[in-house]
Amino acid sequence: MTRAAGKVEFQQYVLPTQQEARAEARRQKDAKVAQAREIIASSMSANERGDAQLTIGRVRLAAGDYDAAREGYKKAFEYPAIDQTYMRASIQMHIADSSMAEKDYKAAMEAYQAAQKIGPGDWHKDHIEKNQAEAKKRAE
Repeated sequence: MTRAAGKVEFQQYVLPTQQEARAEARRQKDAKVAQAREIIASSMSANERGDAQLTIGRVRLAAGDYDAAREGYKKAFEYPAIDQTYMRASIQMHIADSSMAEKDYKAAMEAYQAAQKIGPGDWHKDHIEKNQAEAKKRAE
């Protein structure tokens, strides 16, 4: 409702159909992937390219395509240097999280173990330890 000079106007809002909402969500995801690919192609920074590749993995995970998400995450390993353990552990953590989302607890447990071997820091360490214990419990 808007008010202007003593007049009241009502605006009509039409909610999209489920199909329209899904199509719009798909367009938004495709736009995020396209933007990430543009960053990968144009950026000189390994960290920016790695982050963009992680974005592609996250979009695939949100769509429920677990294998494509993990492939996207694995491609992110191309960008950080070997000594960038924080970034590498983060990538491995995303791989493990995708297995948890898929409820493949054995694969998640193994992926979390690999992340721990890389040497995560900061909040990644707590996240990995907590989720590894959860994956182990659920795998049994």
